[in-house]
Amino acid sequence: MLMINYLASIVDNFGNDTMARFVEAGLPVALLGVLTVFAVLSIIWGSLEVLKYFFYTLPEMKKKEVSQQESQSVSERAPVQSQGAYANDEEIVAAIIAAITAARADEGVPPSVPFRVVSFRKRK
Repeated sequence: MLMINYLASIVDNFGNDTMARFVEAGLPVALLGVLTVFAVLSIIWGSLEVLKYFFYTLPEMKKKEVSQQESQSVSERAPVQSQGAYANDEEIVAAIIAAITAARADEGVPPSVPFRVVSFRKRK
């Protein structure tokens, strides 16, 4: 406020203080404008945070709850398969190799190109 009073007391070379009156009237308007801009920006920021909560955070929480409920219900309903179901691993590997060989034959790869399985592991 002291700065405004100092600028208002300045008198230009011609003896009138029009410039000082313009400065005195303009500074509060400029400050009010800057404060208004920041107030509107903070309102926009707050509304974006609220919308982010409703459209992103809340649905993600619901998805997690549903997936947890589904996993619990599936684990309760489905019995664990025994190792006997996978006793014929060699037959499964042979069927996979036959399918790959047939696909390679369709692509035009000659059957003389060697194909062998290096390793395979069971998924847990």
